Amino acid sequence: MQFGSSYGDVLRSTIGGVPGVTNSTRLGNPALRPELQKEFEVGADLGFFDQKVDLSVVGYNKKSSDVILPITVNAAATGFLSAFQNTAALSNKGIEVSFNARPYTSQNLAWEFGVQFGRNRGKVTDLGGAEIFDLLEGFGANEAEGADVIGYAPGVIIGTGFVHCGSGTQVAVPGMGAAAQDIDALCSATPGGYKRNALFLGPNGLPVADPAIRVIGDPHPKYTMSYTSSLKILNKVTLSGLLDVKKGGTQYNGTRGALYVFGTHKDTDARGGTGQYGVSWDTKEYPDVAGPGTGVVGLNTPRDWENWLSIVGTGGGFTGPGEQFMEDAGWVKLRELSLSFNVDRPFLKNLTGFSSADIRISGRNLKTWTQYRGLDPEVNNAGAEYLTQGLDWFANPQSRSFVLSFSLNR
Repeated sequence: MQFGSSYGDVLRSTIGGVPGVTNSTRLGNPALRPELQKEFEVGADLGFFDQKVDLSVVGYNKKSSDVILPITVNAAATGFLSAFQNTAALSNKGIEVSFNARPYTSQNLAWEFGVQFGRNRGKVTDLGGAEIFDLLEGFGANEAEGADVIGYAPGVIIGTGFVHCGSGTQVAVPGMGAAAQDIDALCSATPGGYKRNALFLGPNGLPVADPAIRVIGDPHPKYTMSYTSSLKILNKVTLSGLLDVKKGGTQYNGTRGALYVFGTHKDTDARGGTGQYGVSWDTKEYPDVAGPGTGVVGLNTPRDWENWLSIVGTGGGFTGPGEQFMEDAGWVKLRELSLSFNVDRPFLKNLTGFSSADIRISGRNLKTWTQYRGLDPEVNNAGAEYLTQGLDWFANPQSRSFVLSFSLNR
């Protein structure tokens, strides 16, 4: 019989081949109070030029208190692992703007277009005395998982990273003995100086893992936008389109990390040559390096690459820090294009008894422009309903579809 699962309480036990269920590991709490929300909202709806142009603007400031979270309890004393409590508080501030225009309208031609803009800034302000609340929406603390962290937006991504200059870190450095080293002092000795937050390289030319769990990514965008437009010709033919934009936000590319370990990612073709951080390996993720390993070629032979990228090293996705697989997940998507025809000729009514017919051809998710190196920056292994987004572990990309539809009208 198995107890405890980060994936919920499910049918998972058998006794003598007879299926059964285990008791929940979460303690009930009859003293729970409703979550409280206070929101201040102000907005305006404006119309111009005889309603050919309209503008809607809404700003809001919402604060939530007594937020219910499952808090860890003393298992030895209670027999349970967690209990729901009113313990958290958070805030959300944002603005939403909608602009629509109809610059030309006549009997034979009508053109409309619109722009929508949205921005939200969330912040966790209280976790009942804790600094981090692990949401268990990920793959393990070493790699990447979701969490609420004081001072950050709800559902950021936590994990481990490499040591960086300017962080005040003191850790043991391979090749420099077992004692902890002052990383900032070693960075300061870099010929030509260093940039703050530069990747620290040990004497062997390789990064040094930092065991401290910290925020390594924020999946929330700086803003989102959408652009719509439609053109109607002769009141019969309509061409319309939708373009979606997400600016900013990071995503954990766990697929790339796993394929590094398997040696099947395109990047691992580099193992036939040499790898120098900041020059020929991970130059996109780490453009600035510093420390005694600056200029040192750390990956010289296939064995070096194997040791670094495989499950025994820290350059792959299973045992390596999750920070190295965080990527910019901003995108622009041609979400939809459609072309529709309206037929209302007399022969249609004589033939079918219907007064008109609409024929529509459309395509969805036709093109994506992004710097994300995975298949699709819009996926999430935990699903759209989970607080933390931006976790990609062999997730299926968004489907591209083409639809032909017919509608008959009386």
